Amino acid sequence: MLSLGIKREKIGDINVFDDGAEIYVSKELSDYIVFNLNKIKHTGIKLEKITFEEARERVQFFKEIVVNAASLRIDAVISEVYNLSRSEASSLIKQGNVKINYISNDDQSYKLNDGDIVSVKGFGRFIFSSVIRNTKSQRLVLSIKNTYKGGIIMTITPNEIINKEFKKVLRGYDVDEVEDF
Repeated sequence: MLSLGIKREKIGDINVFDDGAEIYVSKELSDYIVFNLNKIKHTGIKLEKITFEEARERVQFFKEIVVNAASLRIDAVISEVYNLSRSEASSLIKQGNVKINYISNDDQSYKLNDGDIVSVKGFGRFIFSSVIRNTKSQRLVLSIKNTYKGGIIMTITPNEIINKEFKKVLRGYDVDEVEDF
């Protein structure tokens, strides 16, 4: 889609399924993409526009990890989850590369709450589960569900997406898998 001259900000999540994929795009671009995108690399595709309500459940894969952080501040937790320095994590936040519960966040002192979904552009997504305990040195041992490819731990449905800008969804199919193409 970027080859069509579309800015990355206009494209939302791409959910891949066994029989194709669903792509969240801004409403004003949906017709343009349907009419102009007919190949991905060398594979011919057929696109069909569907409504937000028709989108299928999105299955997310998470693995539970335990991290040791100085506080619940978003910069401290990101630095521990992705093995970055705290200043690198702060820089990502200041640049607008961090979303909390699908909303952009540039406040590096934001304190995480149980169940917060954190997306870091270029690194992935994790869910802050809970504080397990305090260490003797008063650091926090945290339970995190980090994205990975493996077993299913939870699902997130499209109705849980807060950013309503992506109201139209394109469902894409491989041409070889569509009989009436």
